[in-house]
Amino acid sequence: MAIDFIDFLSQEEKIDVLSGVGTIDVLPAFKRAIAATSSQGNFVYPSCGVINLPSGKMLFGDTLVLDSAVHIVGNSFGQSGGNWATTIVFPADTTGIIVKKGEVNPSQNGGDGTIIEGVFLRGGNGSSGHGIW
Repeated sequence: MAIDFIDFLSQEEKIDVLSGVGTIDVLPAFKRAIAATSSQGNFVYPSCGVINLPSGKMLFGDTLVLDSAVHIVGNSFGQSGGNWATTIVFPADTTGIIVKKGEVNPSQNGGDGTIIEGVFLRGGNGSSGHGIW
C-alpha cells in the first residue's frame, strides 16, 4: 500500500514543507503515516507500506525510531539539498533515524527490510548524534 505523506500534514505544515522552509516539526505526522502503512509479515521478509515524500524540506524534531519496516520514497536528486529535493533535517546532537533490529520471533521483525531512497538527510550542527543507526 502506498500513501502520500502530504495527506497527513495540516495546511500550515504543507506550506512549510513545500516552500522549503522546514521549520515546523512534522515528525508526529510522519509517525501517523507509518502507522497507516505498517504491517508485519514473516521474519526476514516483512511486508511494508510505501510512504511517498514530496519535494521540500521537512523538520523531524527528534529521532525517528523505526520499529517496523517501511519503504520511504523521496523525490531527491543532487547533493545540495535544495528546495527541489526531498530533504529531512534533524536537530543538532540528534541521531536522525534508528532502525531497530528484528528478532527471531515473527512478531518482532523490527525495522528489518526498511528502504529509504531519494531522500537528502541533513543533521544539525553538534558534536554527537548519528545519521542512521
